[in-house]
Amino acid sequence: MIEFISNNFSLIISVVSLGLSIYNFFYLIFVRYKKVSITLCSYTKEYVNGEFHYTFRMIINNRSQLPISINNININGINCKNTINYIYKVTSKTGGTITDERKIYPMELPINLSSLMSVGGFALFEFPTEIDFNNIDISINTNRGLIKECNFTFSDNFKEITSFDF
Repeated sequence: MIEFISNNFSLIISVVSLGLSIYNFFYLIFVRYKKVSITLCSYTKEYVNGEFHYTFRMIINNRSQLPISINNININGINCKNTINYIYKVTSKTGGTITDERKIYPMELPINLSSLMSVGGFALFEFPTEIDFNNIDISINTNRGLIKECNFTFSDNFKEITSFDF
């Protein structure tokens, strides 16, 4: 047995190296896979100029070990509106002077996520009709391509709210 190992040592090293290379190849394919999940936490709905404006509070998770960039989020064929304007403004007044002012802005696209990173924020969508949440389709455009079958969930307390809490 020792004589076989000493005579075929380079062959054994080559076979072990080939096995590790094949393992690493499939591991990298699995790791580089577009693993993004979205959790819809809550939403507001407004009817403006004949359209329904939905503002979703969502959490986006990169479940891959490599960075990914979210270029666009699409719900039922409608793209996320990328705006620099604030969505909501909450002010506190004492007497006639404003003592506190907070503005809520939507997430700015593209969203760059490091490995295993999560980000939360607000996304604005303008739909011509109301959304049926039993039949919702989310797709994500990333730097690695389109994710048509996105893994998304509704949070336990997913509901329509009238204003976002700070």
